[in-house]
Parts: sequence; structure tokens; C-alpha cells
Amino acid sequence: MNLPDSDRKLFIKLHHSLLVYVNNKYKLLENLNHSNSKDLLRKDLEDIEKIKEKLYSDPTRSILLSRRIPRTFPRRSWRSYQTGGTL
Repeated sequence: MNLPDSDRKLFIKLHHSLLVYVNNKYKLLENLNHSNSKDLLRKDLEDIEKIKEKLYSDPTRSILLSRRIPRTFPRRSWRSYQTGGTL
């Protein structure tokens, strides 16, 4: 699925924020700024992968967390991504 640029940028912003939220909730990386998703981009890919694994290891967890995503984001696109779809 291809998203318009504005939706793609919003998805990336939300996804980074979601990863920071998951890290804060499960304390995976100690030195990640809890309120700044840009800090995430400075981390090693292996560290980011740990957070993603935690998020997607339990489908129920990612669905529950995705409910916090604002209604302005196309939920169909998020659900597609969660289940292995492409953007």
C-alpha cells in the first residue's frame, strides 16, 4: 500500500512515538529520552529492533497500543502494517 506523503510522514512520526512509548513501558533501553522520539533515531538498529520485537511479539499488545493512535491517521494502513503489510 502506498500512502500519500502527508500520511506517510504522520505514520513515521506515530510509529517512532509508539516505539518510545513501548520502551518506556517495558524499560528496554535505559538511556532513551522518554519524551523525545528523535532520540530514537540516534540508537543502534539492534536496540530499535529490541523494541519492535517487544511491540509485535504479542498481537494483542500492538492492537491495544494502536488504539491510542489519533483518529486522523488511516487505521486501515496501520492495521495492514501490523499484520506484515507494506506501506
